[in-house]
Amino acid sequence: MINKIDKKYKESFDVIFMLEVSEYCWNIYQALLNVKQLLKKGGIFYLSTHFIYPVHQPIEFDSIRLTPRGVEKLLEETGFEILEMKPRLLRDVGFMYGVYSREGMRPAKNYDKHNFVGCLVKAQKK
Repeated sequence: MINKIDKKYKESFDVIFMLEVSEYCWNIYQALLNVKQLLKKGGIFYLSTHFIYPVHQPIEFDSIRLTPRGVEKLLEETGFEILEMKPRLLRDVGFMYGVYSREGMRPAKNYDKHNFVGCLVKAQKK
């Protein structure tokens, strides 16, 4: 991951896509700050995330899962405004409730997104 952006690339891009890679960024906060530096003011950022997904290849780099609130908070804190957030939904939520129950997990009662497995986000650099 780039920790220092070359000056010639700062604020160079109108659009940046970060699709299906966030789970490999162990320091997602720094990754989002890097994206912000690369985008022009008002630039658009597309991000896709997984929340529920098994560990996958390459195993040594698969590190992070983000909740909807985690995505919102990270984008807010790194200088983005969320324009659109589409959930990626589990087709069979009953299956997950069965897993939760068998494993003694207690999903929040006042939360209606237990079928959430990730999201697609369109955000804008402030």
